[in-house]
Amino acid sequence: MFCPRCGKNNDSRFRFCLGCGGPLPHGAEVAAGAEKRPSQAGTTAPSQPGDASPAARKTAAAGEPVAATLPAVAPGPDPQSEAPTAKALQGTVDLPSSRIQPEGIPGAAAPRAAPAPAESGAVVSVPLRGAGRPPSGFIDDDGTRLCRQCGHRVPRIDVFCGNCGGRLPEARSTGEPISERRPAGYLGVINDEGVESARVPISEGRSLVGRGVDCDVHFEDDALLAQRHFELDVAGRDIVVKPIDRLNGLFLRISAPVEIATGDVFRIGQELLRFERFTEAPLEIRVDPDGTVPVGSPVPPGAWGRVCQVASARLASNAWVLGQRDVFLGRERGSILFPRDGYVSGSHAVISDRGTQTFLKDLGSSNGTFLRIKGEVGLKEGDLLLAGRHLLRIHLGTS
Repeated sequence: MFCPRCGKNNDSRFRFCLGCGGPLPHGAEVAAGAEKRPSQAGTTAPSQPGDASPAARKTAAAGEPVAATLPAVAPGPDPQSEAPTAKALQGTVDLPSSRIQPEGIPGAAAPRAAPAPAESGAVVSVPLRGAGRPPSGFIDDDGTRLCRQCGHRVPRIDVFCGNCGGRLPEARSTGEPISERRPAGYLGVINDEGVESARVPISEGRSLVGRGVDCDVHFEDDALLAQRHFELDVAGRDIVVKPIDRLNGLFLRISAPVEIATGDVFRIGQELLRFERFTEAPLEIRVDPDGTVPVGSPVPPGAWGRVCQVASARLASNAWVLGQRDVFLGRERGSILFPRDGYVSGSHAVISDRGTQTFLKDLGSSNGTFLRIKGEVGLKEGDLLLAGRHLLRIHLGTS
C-alpha cells in the first residue's frame, strides 16, 4: 500500500504511514486507487483478487516463492491482539490482508508464552526489560524497536509507527542494545513480609525505571508510578539515582541523621509529613484586599518550626508546632503520635533543632524512615528505595 502523501510503500495491514505518519487509505479508497498503484517489476497483476497468472502458478509449482497480490479489504482486528503463526507466502492467498503476518515483515507480532507460576517463597528472576519487551529507544537484535504508545515493533529506519501513527523516540545516546551492556547488579523487590521476592537485573550505564513499557525496568501494575519515575546511572561500583516524577516522588531510607530544610518531605509508616521552619516558611494567611483580617494566633514563644501531615499536593490536614530542642515521633511515645498507624514504631524518629540546622534521625524503627529525594543522590550497597508501591534494595556486583 503506497502512501498518498509521501509515496512510501507500506504493508497493507498498517493504518499509518511509516515514512510520514499520515493515515493510509483502506476499503473503498484502496479499490478506487488500485489502478494508480505501481506494479512490481517482473510480476503481472492478476485480474481478480486471489488469482495469479499462469506463469506465476507454474513458478509456484516449481517451489519458488511468488509475490502475491492481496485483495483490498476493510481494516480488520488489531494485529497486536491477534497474531497468527507467521508463514512464508507462496502462490495465491485468500485470507484478508489484515489477518496475514508473513515471515520477514518488520513489525509482525508473535504470541508470548505466559510465565510459569513461581513456587511459594521462591525468588523470581525478572528480565531487565520487564515482560521481555525492549525499551523503545534501543535497537533490538533484529533491527527493530518498540513503539512506546502501542507496543508495536517498528523497523529502526522508520520515524512513525505503522500501527498507531505515533512518532518514535530517538535512539539512546549509548547507541547499543541492552543485551550488550555489562551487568552491574540487581534490584531486590521486597514483599509485604519484608523479604526479597524478585530480582530485577540492572546494567552499567543509564537505566530508566517506571510504569511505561519503554523503561528498562518497568512495573505495569503499579498505578502510583509515573511512566518514567526515576533513573539509575551505574559506573562500576558507583551508582547514582535521579528522580524524574514530581508527583509521588522517590524516597530513600535514611540510615544516619540527615539535615532537612523547609519543604522536605519524609515518610514514617503510612504517614507522609512535610517539615517547615518558621524563619524560612512563607506566610499562608494574608489580609484580604477589602481589609478583612483572618482570625488566627501568633507563633508561640520558643517555636521554631512545624510538621504538616500531607493530604494532597497542595493540602495539609494536621500540623504540629515544634518548640522543643528534640521532638520525638512515634505510635506510643513522643510529642507527635500516630496511635492508629500499625506501621509506625512505638518510638520511630526524632527531629532535632541545632541552631540554624535541623536534623532528622531514625530511632531503629522496624519499617524505617524515608526521605524524599530532590536531586541526584549517590547510593551504596543495601540502600532501600521506595517508589510507588515498590520497595527496592540496591545490590551491586555480578555475584
